[in-house]
Amino acid sequence: MDKRTVNLYLWGGLGNMAMALPMIHILCRHFDRSRISLILPRLDWACLLHQPDRFRKMVAVNEMFNNIFCFRSDISLASLPYPRWRYGLACWASGARLRIGDAALANVFLNSLVETQSRTQHLVERNVLQLQALGIEDQRIKFDIPSDHRAKVEVEGRLQAAGFLRQDSLVAL
Repeated sequence: MDKRTVNLYLWGGLGNMAMALPMIHILCRHFDRSRISLILPRLDWACLLHQPDRFRKMVAVNEMFNNIFCFRSDISLASLPYPRWRYGLACWASGARLRIGDAALANVFLNSLVETQSRTQHLVERNVLQLQALGIEDQRIKFDIPSDHRAKVEVEGRLQAAGFLRQDSLVAL
């Protein structure tokens, strides 16, 4: 396990958060969770993660800027470095020696750019490719969202009662 501390900035909406999950899972395979800080679009979206209380720090983006200098780390990276100036400022304020970003979205605060072929690759793949700057070649895509068994039973019961659940034939978006 790598002993450095990591700040991972997650920008955007719920879809961007979901697309960052494989990146988070890979980081957790290479770093102890107690060394990873997550800056989330919304704090209640931590429910998409297993054992969210085991991360070093977790805060919502809008709260992070109130205490920006409290997020010291060795490494800073983002799932989607938008807007560039905000991500760059956060990296600088963290004091991170290694500030990783997508080469297509470079800014003056980043010092390790990863070419992700942004126009031809899915955002999930682009997020994972940034981890190469840490020497991580692991590109196994895994979403693994925790589920609440009681909620699952209740939903299945309601769908069954409504006549929608037959032999795993339900698809929902």
